[in-house]
Amino acid sequence: MLEKTEYGQMVPQVSVIVPVYNALPYFDQCLRSLKKQTLENIQVILVDDGSTDGSSHVCDYVARDDSRFSVIHQKNSGQAIARNVGIDQARADYLMFVDADDYIGVDCCRRAYESVTKESADVGVFCFRRLPESATHTLKHGPIEGVKTRDKALELMTIGDVGSNIWNKIFAKQLFQDIRFPPNRVFEDQATTCKLIEKANKVVFIDKQLYFYRDNPHSTVNLSGATWEHRAKTYHDGFIATMEFNNCLQRHGISPDQHDNSRFMAWQALLYCLFHVSQYQGKLYKQAVQMLKDTRIRRGLGFKVVCAMLIARFNSTMFVFCCLIFEKFFKKR
Repeated sequence: MLEKTEYGQMVPQVSVIVPVYNALPYFDQCLRSLKKQTLENIQVILVDDGSTDGSSHVCDYVARDDSRFSVIHQKNSGQAIARNVGIDQARADYLMFVDADDYIGVDCCRRAYESVTKESADVGVFCFRRLPESATHTLKHGPIEGVKTRDKALELMTIGDVGSNIWNKIFAKQLFQDIRFPPNRVFEDQATTCKLIEKANKVVFIDKQLYFYRDNPHSTVNLSGATWEHRAKTYHDGFIATMEFNNCLQRHGISPDQHDNSRFMAWQALLYCLFHVSQYQGKLYKQAVQMLKDTRIRRGLGFKVVCAMLIARFNSTMFVFCCLIFEKFFKKR
C-alpha cells in the first residue's frame, strides 16, 4: 500500500473528477492509477452517486489514506450531476475527468498538464485505448499532434477516436464558468465538450495513449437486455446530443457530414425514428428524418442505415410505415 501523502492546502495543478456508481469490480485499478500519477500535486474528487455495492466505503477509505483524495456522497442523481458537483469543488486551474471503471497511465496528468501549460492552451486532447486489449484506438487520419486552432479542433472532433468524449481531455477550469453537464441525460458529454472547445483559445493534441476506456456491460450506454423504454430514452438523448453537436459545428462553418461523424449521425437519427415513431408528426422526428435524407451515402454506413436513408428519400410516409412495423414486431420482445 502506498504511504499516505500530505499536501496540506497547496493549490493543486490538476483536479481530477471521478463520478462513482457501483464500480467495485474495476474501481481499485482506477484508484491505483490515480495514486501513482507522476504529477503528484493533484486533487482527486470522488463523487459517490449513491453506490450500493460498497464503492462508497472504498471512497471513504482512500480519502482517509491519501489527503489528495476527497469524497462527496450524494443520492443517486446521475453522472452529469456528479460531474457538476465535482466541478464546483475543484481547486485547480485545470480539470480532468475519469470514469470509475476506467484508468489512466501513470504520466497522464503530467503529460496533459505540461502540454497545455507549455502552449498556454485551454484544452488538451490525448489518445485512448479501448479495453479489452483486443481493440486498440489511437488518433487516426494522420499525425495531428501539436497545437490547433479552435475551428480545426472542432473539425477533428468529427473523427471517432478524437471525438467528443470528456475523459480523454484536459480543460482550463475557466471554460466551465457558464457551462455544466445537462442532468438526466446520457451522452451528456457530447454537446458539452463541443461547447467547451468553442470557448477555447487553442487546443493541443498529444499523440500518446494516456486513457484506458473499459467497455463495461453495466454502463449507462450499454443496452444489452435493456427494456424498450430504456432504449427509447437512450436513443432520444443520443439524437439530442447529435443535434447539439452538429449545431455547434455549423456555427463555425464546419460540415457535420464528414469523416466518422456522418455514420454516427445517420445511426442516431435512425434509432430515434425507430423508437419514437409515435411522434412522427413532431418537430424532432421530422428533423431526424431530414438528417437521414441529407446525410451523404458513403462507404462504411452499413446496409441497414443505407436502406433506411434510401426509403426516407424515396417516400417519407413509407419510411414512417416501416418504423411502425418495426415497433409492432419488436416492442414486445
